[in-house]
Amino acid sequence: MDIRARIHQTSTLVAVAGCKPVTLRAWRHRHDLFPETKDTKGWNYFSVIDMCVLRAVVVMTEHGLAVDDAVWQADKWLRLNFAALLENRDTTYLHGFMRGSSVSS
Repeated sequence: MDIRARIHQTSTLVAVAGCKPVTLRAWRHRHDLFPETKDTKGWNYFSVIDMCVLRAVVVMTEHGLAVDDAVWQADKWLRLNFAALLENRDTTYLHGFMRGSSVSS
């Protein structure tokens, strides 16, 4: 399976990511999530990496990160790391997020 192939419909994307369609539409219009997925006929298709990106946005927003920040982190930064992880490439840059805590020595 080609993880970059945009073959999955919106219904599959939201089901996998745990997101309501209305929320996805709002994030796409207000926060410019997945602008490259619109084709000329108005149909939207998504890749496995897009599913990972949306799931990351859902998780980050559920943990209190602002939508703008979550979209930027997931779509501009984590997208590359998800691709590396799914293609068995170097994933040393993959990082996590913590809320409400600090690390001390």
